[in-house]
Amino acid sequence: MSIRPVDKNIFGEMNHEKKINEQGSIEMNKKWFLCMGLVLIAYVFADPLDSLKPLLPDLPGWQAGPAEGFNSYHNHIKMINASRRYTQEDKFLNSVIFITNQASETGWLDSNLHFESAGSSITTETIDGFQVFRTHRKSRKEILIIVVIQREENEGAFLSLSFKNVSAEEALKLARQFNWNDMEFIISSMN
Repeated sequence: MSIRPVDKNIFGEMNHEKKINEQGSIEMNKKWFLCMGLVLIAYVFADPLDSLKPLLPDLPGWQAGPAEGFNSYHNHIKMINASRRYTQEDKFLNSVIFITNQASETGWLDSNLHFESAGSSITTETIDGFQVFRTHRKSRKEILIIVVIQREENEGAFLSLSFKNVSAEEALKLARQFNWNDMEFIISSMN
């Protein structure tokens, strides 16, 4: 005489249904862990340029090439650079987001500089909570604006905008079309 296993537990549920639910739950947990693992791998190996390039926007009235860039990690030196070039008739703008772990020598950006001569000017000032360095070579119609996006000890992130044939007022107006707050948020989330 053989004993057959009972198909129902004391609550009247079928044991095979319980097994199916447990297996489904196990399969669901496996899929969840697999997805989370893939997300983690994607995060670890994500190219920082994918986060930086969208921060170099289209500017109304300007033609722009695609955003480009490079990553370099060599001998403990980190450099990440995303850039984009813009043109409008005879006007030029080159934008660069630059991230490095060699920013210890940029303290001069914090100083309160103001120099002006007939041919050029150099100023540093705080605009919207960001330290901004500006040079203007009047005879050559060249302007450089550097915005300190983030700097802590040796780590630094900067937006550099170089202009040709653009007035100082227009250059600052264009510089403010780059969202410095978004840059700060994205760059701090990369660290």
